[in-house]
Amino acid sequence: MGPQRDCLAQLSQGPLWIDEQARLDLREIANQLSRYVEDFQAMQERALIIHEQRMSEHNEQLNQRMYLLSVITAVFLPLGFLTGLLGVNVGGIPGSDSQWGFAAFVGITLGVVAMQMWLLKRKKWW
Repeated sequence: MGPQRDCLAQLSQGPLWIDEQARLDLREIANQLSRYVEDFQAMQERALIIHEQRMSEHNEQLNQRMYLLSVITAVFLPLGFLTGLLGVNVGGIPGSDSQWGFAAFVGITLGVVAMQMWLLKRKKWW
């Protein structure tokens, strides 16, 4: 619509073979078209602002979820390592001879979780 507006504006000022009433009509049409173009541009700018705001909100939610997943991973990664290490079926696993070996292992893993939670709260990451 922008090029049409420019064309109508030039026609309203240009050729001599157009009578005065037609020039006034063309000028009025060009003015209306100019207002429409300005309204469309304003709507486009508002739509872009709304789109950017929605994308910002979406990215903020995504960052919060990724942060939570990172914290959960930080808690469970050492536990997965400990259970994987002691789950290997080879001889010489510490505590396999003792009747308290499993209880000691559970106590160690709970201690690791407690220490991680304390550290996360102290650093204000959780």
